Amino acid sequence: MRGLGSGPWRPAEEPDRLRLEQEIEASFAGDPLPATRVLTLRLIRDDSDVCRAVLPPDTDPRQLLAALEHALGSAVLLELHVKRTTRPAPQRRPRRGGSSGIGISGAGGYSCGGGSGCGGGGGG
Repeated sequence: MRGLGSGPWRPAEEPDRLRLEQEIEASFAGDPLPATRVLTLRLIRDDSDVCRAVLPPDTDPRQLLAALEHALGSAVLLELHVKRTTRPAPQRRPRRGGSSGIGISGAGGYSCGGGSGCGGGGGG
C-alpha cells in the first residue's frame, strides 16, 4: 500500500478493519416496549475511527458481513461484535407526603413566545 504523496511503496503497518457492531437491548419481563437494536458500521485505521455509520434497523448484519467479505476479500479485516443487554425495569419509589404536583409552572399548559400573544396572528 502506498500513502499519500510521493515515495516508495510500503506495506501498511496494520490493515484497515471494518467493525460491524450490533447492540441489542431486550425488554424486561412485562415491558410494553419492544426490544431495540442499533447496528453501526465503523472503519478503523490504526486503532482510530476513520468513519462511522448507523445502519437502517432492518439491515441483516450477517448478510451485510457476507457481502462485504465477498466484495473486499482479504484486503480489509471484518469483525462482528454483538452486545446484548436487558432494559432495566423501572424501580418504583415509595410515595411520600409532599407536593401533589398541582400548581407546577408550565404543567400541561401552553406557552407563547416572543410577546406576540397567543392569537392566531396574520390578519389581512
